[in-house]
Amino acid sequence: MDIEYFFYVDENELRHLRSASAIEQKWYHSLAQEFQPYQKNIDRFERVNDSFCALAELLKDSKQNVAQLERNAKKDVANFLYSFNECLDHWQTYIDRTYGKDSGYFLRYKELTSRAFDNYDEYKITYALRNFQHVDDVMDRVSMYLDEPVKIYANKQRILNSFNPSPKQRPAFERLPDHFELYSIFEVAKNQLEAIEKRLMFYPVTAEQESKAIHALEFKEQLCGIKGVLLLGKLLDEQGQEIAATDQTILKLSRNREKFTLAYQDEIPWGVCKLLQLLQGTDYQHF
Repeated sequence: MDIEYFFYVDENELRHLRSASAIEQKWYHSLAQEFQPYQKNIDRFERVNDSFCALAELLKDSKQNVAQLERNAKKDVANFLYSFNECLDHWQTYIDRTYGKDSGYFLRYKELTSRAFDNYDEYKITYALRNFQHVDDVMDRVSMYLDEPVKIYANKQRILNSFNPSPKQRPAFERLPDHFELYSIFEVAKNQLEAIEKRLMFYPVTAEQESKAIHALEFKEQLCGIKGVLLLGKLLDEQGQEIAATDQTILKLSRNREKFTLAYQDEIPWGVCKLLQLLQGTDYQHF
């Protein structure tokens, strides 16, 4: 096995630590791959949250050019609905392909998503609008008043004329005013999706995996402390050739302003490890 090196990385620093033994390399890569699905569970929802926050930030500024605001708002609404759609569809597909439709994981996913769908009109409406967005822009107009947040609206009849909601979704639309405000609906739907994500992201975790996470954090703390991340990789020069990773090499490259790359195959998701440490002993299947 090729020699790889441990590096400490944070926003301001890249520090070479030491070379890794063959056993350490195998351990690091194995754990990174084992925990990667949990990181993907988190990332799926984070994309939803990021797109929602982008929309929220846009609507705070009532001093924008109206035409530019409307274009940006339509874009952010579309991004939110696409990410909402992606989160649900990709998550269900992952559970189905990895664990099967008869698994407890899949049944719990269906239980929680169905509960949100049945109990919240906002979730039903957002679920429908994610499909309508493939046909046309959901948003119709904006409302702006000085020193107040911008409001964005959709036209109910236009949507119903172009799109046929399911029997459970239609009554939710019929209860809406002719022009309904979107942000508050999206907020409730996003919060419900977040609640589902928190209950399901660690559904398959075992006690053994919790122990692995805690051991990994202890190893990291001994090597580089509790801050930053611990990466396993190699240094490459501009031509992609491997460079011996030493403190002197990094210092020389920095002084000479030479370009180099820290190349790594995968990364232990340290945030996942910290969450598993914090939640140790949780009954994830009934959380």
